[in-house]
Amino acid sequence: VIQALTATDRDTAVVNRALAFRLDSQSTVFSVTNNNLVRIGTVDYEATPTVVLSMTVFDGGNPVQSQPFTFTITVNDVNDQTPQTSLQTIRTSIAEELAPSTDIARIVAVDTDTGAGGQIVYSLSVVASGNPAANSAFAINGSGFISVIEELDREQASTYTLTASVTDNATNPSTGAVNTAPDTVFTLKVIDINDNAPVFTSPLEVAVSVSETMVTSTVLAGVSAADADEGSN
Repeated sequence: VIQALTATDRDTAVVNRALAFRLDSQSTVFSVTNNNLVRIGTVDYEATPTVVLSMTVFDGGNPVQSQPFTFTITVNDVNDQTPQTSLQTIRTSIAEELAPSTDIARIVAVDTDTGAGGQIVYSLSVVASGNPAANSAFAINGSGFISVIEELDREQASTYTLTASVTDNATNPSTGAVNTAPDTVFTLKVIDINDNAPVFTSPLEVAVSVSETMVTSTVLAGVSAADADEGSN
């Protein structure tokens, strides 16, 4: 029962004062039963936040006297919508020299609930390949922009797996629990720059003895070096 319907009639005869109510609006959600407005279907705040019903009250006299009126129902929102997300401006690779504060992706989320239930909360987890110390290289802000916040070093971490999570900000259990969107996961490859010098991996000072009769092109000693960059770098 939404509301008990009442009205007054100044006639004195009992039959003339016997009042009944009729719902004139076509509705699959509300009906009138025994002078009570009753909900018989599901209401959806997102579809119809306010419902206006046309009704008539009439007496039992002859001739019948009646009065039309409207009944307005305000639907209270509950947190029943899950944030809907999309990934925009994504990069699959980034340069090693990319400057901190550069945006590399954006998560866009929309929640049609109202109040705290419609407010979006973003969070980000980062896994750097082989180097947990580099997990703090990226961050997400309150608008869903993901950016580099530290200098990158491909030699320390060549790929990153980023997981963006989105929830609403519901805090009142009476209006619905927190709703969470499916995580958005993507991988970034760091493109190498030539920022490392070759390093000898064998002693730089080598002493050898040679014979004055040694033939040309005889190998006297071997040295080795390495470079942490990749490819032609």
